[in-house]
Amino acid sequence: MKCEEAGRYLSPYLDSELDPKTSFEMSSHFEQCLSCRDRFESERRIEYAMSVELKKGMAKDAELWTRAKSAAFRHGAGAGRLWAFGLLGVVVLAVAFVAVRRRPAAGLAEDLRNEWAAFEAGRGPLEIESSDPSAAETFCRERLGLALRVPGKVGSLELEGARRCSLRGAGTAFFSYRNSGRRVVVFLFSADHLDRYSAEDQVRSPIVDDRQDVGVLALRSGWKVICAVGATSVEELNAAAKAFQDP
Repeated sequence: MKCEEAGRYLSPYLDSELDPKTSFEMSSHFEQCLSCRDRFESERRIEYAMSVELKKGMAKDAELWTRAKSAAFRHGAGAGRLWAFGLLGVVVLAVAFVAVRRRPAAGLAEDLRNEWAAFEAGRGPLEIESSDPSAAETFCRERLGLALRVPGKVGSLELEGARRCSLRGAGTAFFSYRNSGRRVVVFLFSADHLDRYSAEDQVRSPIVDDRQDVGVLALRSGWKVICAVGATSVEELNAAAKAFQDP
């Protein structure tokens, strides 16, 4: 895939709307092209800031928005109403700008939660839906070039399927485990790709981030990084990640 094509497909790739073949080609291109990878990261961060930070906002932003909107609809037709709607537009841009400035630089835990949220929202469906570990292992070998041992169960959770996703342009295996509506997703990628993250995300020792409803646990095992994500206990995330460790 050439850079021109990658630029054309960037928006649907961000929204996980591409077919598996094109998505794979995009991920492969990002692994080889630093310029396109940087553009992808920039676009991804802007999209996240606008769609998440602006939506949740701060209380004073919500108050400013409400006041501006009320002023716009309080005016009748004519210049006053046009002025008010102009003010409303300025407020939208101002709140968006503040939201972008407030947001800290993305880290590994945030990237993983973003992928989790996209999957939960129906974006980026599983490419294979099977509880058979051998099907997931074949998928990883053929689509990701990774020789993995995939467990059929992690605790009480059963394998639901697998797909390929991308973390900062790096091809990543994505496994979903589920039981009675409870889900844990396991991400697995080469430790060589950690150079795309800051020093604090190098997973030199296990990382646990349970500050939000969706917890994240990451650890290293040999050449690979294993990350477990889910709205569950740290103990269950730890068990899921360790199920992928080398024997």
